[in-house]
Parts: sequence; structure tokens; C-alpha cells
Amino acid sequence: MKKTCLYKINVVLLALLLPALGSSLLQEFLRGANLHCLTNNTLTIIHLVICLPMLLFVCVHLWANCGNMAQWFAKIRRQKWQTQWLFWLSVLTFVSGVAAMVVYFSHGHTPVGGIHGKLGFVALALMFWHTCKRLKWYQKNK
Repeated sequence: MKKTCLYKINVVLLALLLPALGSSLLQEFLRGANLHCLTNNTLTIIHLVICLPMLLFVCVHLWANCGNMAQWFAKIRRQKWQTQWLFWLSVLTFVSGVAAMVVYFSHGHTPVGGIHGKLGFVALALMFWHTCKRLKWYQKNK
């Protein structure tokens, strides 16, 4: 894939990283309470609207760097341990997020959402670190 296309994908990911972190912090801080005129359901939907496209762009980023999905695991296995942790933590965050979403919309807040939140914070921190380590790449490939 051309570096200009990869650059655009990475810029979109960077643009989604901070709102995802913000919506995650807000969800964690409120612990299921409403925020003035926004209900918790609305805040949860906003979180989904931000984080699901981010997940899509993470997949596009992996596809651009590693090829098709069948090759992801083999290529990730050859990466540094930090990148491997980021990948597996992102997978766990996705799986727990799907479980939390199903449980939330059927039963409300449960510990599943809390587990997802903690995994998500660590994953977002690693994503931020992963991005900071590659800032020179962004400057070089503008």
C-alpha cells in the first residue's frame, strides 16, 4: 500500500484516538450516571459511534501494514513484544466491548462493562504510546 494512503489512515486513527479516550474517561467517571441533559444511554451510543469507526480503521491499518487477515497473526508474531501486547489487548478490548454492549442494552451496567473499560484504557494508552514512537514517520511521510 502506498505510504500516502497509510499516512491518511494513520491520521484518521490519530484523530479518533483522543475522542475515544475522552468518551472512555467520561463513561468511567460517571459510572452510569447522566451528564446534565445527556442520558447514560446517549453517552454510551456516542462512545460506540466514536469507537466502532476507530476499530474499523485499526483493521484497515493492520490490513495496510500486514496484508489480509490470515497474515495478521503471523506478522504480529514477528513484531516487538509491545506491538504484540497492543494487538492482543485490542482484540480483548473488542471482545469485551461486544459482550459489554450486548449486556448493557439488555440489562444495564454490569461488571462486564467495567472490565471492558479497564482493558480499553490500557489498550488506548498503548495505542498512544505506539503512535508517539512513530511521530518521526508522520513527519517524514507528510
